[in-house]
Amino acid sequence: IDFTNLSSNAVSYLWDISTVGVNYSFLDSTSNVNTGYNFTNYGLYNVILTAYNSLGCLDTSMQEITVLPPQNFFIPNAFTPNGDGKNDNVFVEMQEGVTLLWFKIFDRTGEKVHDGLFPWDGNFKGKQCPPAVYVYEAGFHLVDRSVDIMRKGSITLIR
Repeated sequence: IDFTNLSSNAVSYLWDISTVGVNYSFLDSTSNVNTGYNFTNYGLYNVILTAYNSLGCLDTSMQEITVLPPQNFFIPNAFTPNGDGKNDNVFVEMQEGVTLLWFKIFDRTGEKVHDGLFPWDGNFKGKQCPPAVYVYEAGFHLVDRSVDIMRKGSITLIR
């Protein structure tokens, strides 16, 4: 991430980058006008700029940065279970290094119409579900980061 200094009337600068929380650690410091940092892990970070004018007066600006884990999966937002062999099921597409832990789909009343790691064909209890917007919840394990994450969203069933 590149950081741009927008201060005015300053003659020197100090950038400090650190983690946030109980695992606090100082990561980088520079006196450049602008700076950048390559965040290699997800989490919360503080980026602090202290700008000094010619009289030695200072002003500080801090921004918390959230680095999210990679999105190595894709969940479609619509499908058409009409038997034509195209988009007949909704399923989670994943890259190497991602494991699907659960995939649940709910109708507008909150009833669970799908609960499994297998694709959903738009049926519930042997009957076709009506065209509508359904809500999903999916859990993933990111192998290279040894972390579990959850995602929620909606899927439109079109007949």
